[in-house]
This record gives sequence, C-alpha cells and structure tokens, in this order.
Amino acid sequence: MKCNELINKICWGLKIYFAYGFLMSIFIQITILLIINVIILPIYILYRPLYQWIFQRVTEVYMMYFPLVFYYINGNRIYVSGDKMIENANAIWISNHSHWVDFVPVCLVAPKCGRIGSMRYFMKDDIKKIPFIGFGFYMMDSIYLKRNFQLDQHHINETFKRFRNKYYPFWLIIFPEGTRAKPEKIVEAQKYCLEHKLPIYKNLLNPRHTGLFVSLKQLRNVVPYVYDITLGYPNTVSLASCFCPGEGVNIHMNVNRIDVKDIPEDENEFKQWLSNIWKHKDELVDYYKENGHFPGHEELYPLKFTWADFTSYMSQECFSLP
Repeated sequence: MKCNELINKICWGLKIYFAYGFLMSIFIQITILLIINVIILPIYILYRPLYQWIFQRVTEVYMMYFPLVFYYINGNRIYVSGDKMIENANAIWISNHSHWVDFVPVCLVAPKCGRIGSMRYFMKDDIKKIPFIGFGFYMMDSIYLKRNFQLDQHHINETFKRFRNKYYPFWLIIFPEGTRAKPEKIVEAQKYCLEHKLPIYKNLLNPRHTGLFVSLKQLRNVVPYVYDITLGYPNTVSLASCFCPGEGVNIHMNVNRIDVKDIPEDENEFKQWLSNIWKHKDELVDYYKENGHFPGHEELYPLKFTWADFTSYMSQECFSLP
C-alpha cells in the first residue's frame, strides 16, 4: 500500500512538473513573440501589409506548438460528427461555451483546415490584463469586448477592416453565450428568460446576437461559412486533464456548416434564426449527456501533423510569397 502511495505521489509530482513546464514554455514563447514584434515594428510603420504577413508567419510557428503538445504529449483526442470543415477557407465559428478548455478543440482541428495561426477570438476585456497572454492575443487581432456595443463598435470596425483584405486568412471564434454555462448561471438565465418571455434552454445560456450579427454584416464578402459547433466533454474534464501528459480527454464535436447566403440579413429574422440554432444545440448537448457522444457517425479527427510535416510545412511557409 505504501508503495502504491509513493508511486501515486511521484506521478502527481511529475504531472505538476510537466504542467508547470508547459505554462512556463507558453510565457517564454509569448515573450519571444513580443520581442520579434518589437524588432519588426518599423515595418509596421513603413508598410503594414508586409508587417502583417511576417507576423502571421511568426504566429503560425508559435501556435503550432499547441496542437503538437495537446495531441502527441497530453493525449487529447477529438471525435467529430456532422459536416466537413473546408480547408483553407475563412469562417466564423460559433460554439457553446462550457469550459476553460474550449480553445483546445479549436487548436486540434485548425492545422488540417489551414488556420492554425489564424484564429481570432471575441474575448472578455479582462483577459487583456493577463501578463503576456493578453497582449499576445491583441497582436493576433483578437477583439476584446467591454460588453457595451457603443464602446466596442469602433474597435470592432477597425479590426474588421483588416479582416476584409482578401489575402487575410482567419477563423473568427465567437461564443455567443458570452460566458461559461456553469449550472448556477444556467438557472439564472432560465429565470431571466422566463420573466422576459425568451426561449429557455436546459443546458445552455441564452445567446447574445449582436456580436455575431455585426460580424456577418461586415464580413459576408470574405466569409463563405459559419461553423455551428457543439462541444461535449466528459464530466472529469479540467485544465489539468488537458495539459498534463497522459491525462488527455476524449472531446466530442458536432459540426453544422452553414452557408452565409442562407443566414438572414434582417436583424429580427436573424435573432429568430440564432434562437433556432441554439434550440437544436441544446438538444444535441442533452443527447451527449445521455449517450456520451453526438448522434450520427463520429470519426477520430486526424491531426496529420508529424514532426516531418512540421519541417516540411515550415520550409514552405518560410519561402512562400505574401
């Protein structure tokens, strides 16, 4: 018994060690990213398109680290059902927001879709206060929101000007619920929806339509698809289970690929459309909780990213033209 306890303590210590090392490596890489950004800052002043191209390549190198660690070292796997995601195509990604780890499935599917360095998020304004990470996401053109559209509108408009460049690759990732759907928040949301005669969801929060509506209004010409993503996790999922070696979890994802042309442009019709999307998503989450998977055929999503692929990819990227 004592031997087993000793082994458990050693294993726990190794997990803490590797998790700490992983977090430290993130801070080191972000620091390097910021240093490179300072070095190329004169290019930003002289010719911004070239600066954006260089920073995009540097970001791709940095972001490739995450799927490699999540998949090969930590053992996370993602099972996908529903529609196929199109490679090398811009898209808006909308998803339920249930855990801190919701960025992990994005990182796991992005390499195959050619968007590993092109993920832009709508994020809470508080995140920008986190040392290194906040500034890093800002430089990657993620958009920090104050939850007040009048205050956020100018920043959104300025960022979307860059997005509308036909040579600018991106996935814009939006969590319309605005915050994680924790049990106590779901109860609060249900009371609010009941009082205001809004649709009530069993497993989700009521979606906010403004950010997605404005995004589609401004980006329709450069975004062919919206990916309606529903995520499912085992009850044991945590930051530790996703970050520690060998502790990986099986993540389930259902993809509903929607052609932008099929999405209403009138705001009232759009709100009803989003409500219908969320109703179906709520049913999918309910199905997952009962069965441990989503309906239909699921496949293990291939990372298809070996170290040989990494070397080949980097060679191509370094010598490709903007």
